Amino acid sequence: MIGWLPAPSSARHGAPRAPVRLSGRDGVLAVFGACLTGLLVADLAHWGELADAVFFQASTLTAYYVRPGSLLPVVVSPPVLFLAACAAASAVTSPGMADGSVAGTLARAAWWLLAGMALTVAIGLLRGLRAEVLALWCSCGYSLTCAAREAAGRSSSP
Repeated sequence: MIGWLPAPSSARHGAPRAPVRLSGRDGVLAVFGACLTGLLVADLAHWGELADAVFFQASTLTAYYVRPGSLLPVVVSPPVLFLAACAAASAVTSPGMADGSVAGTLARAAWWLLAGMALTVAIGLLRGLRAEVLALWCSCGYSLTCAAREAAGRSSSP
């Protein structure tokens, strides 16, 4: 114990802590919750770019912190989650849905959505997204790709 602060858990137990990893479901929920909270706070503060920056951070950080086997839903769902959060925030903050606030929010956020998704896909590819896409492709019955993959695996093994 240093002063009044307790010692870090790694110092107390002698072992470093494992990094936090989210499941795919937790990651999707985190992105939706962060986007909804960002949109509501941005509406209260009258600062629309805050919601866009929150989307950018939520989607990219979730792609970094999710378990490698759960990357696919986390990488493809953030734009849909932002749309759902926009609709939910609009339902909470505006008296009617006829004012076009969802379309306006999406139009203003387009460049943030594009940048966030580009970085999210890049992080996913670096963390093994390609293998998950190939596994999905093979499970859907596209046999030519899977047969070539299996043949390449057999020819490289002794």
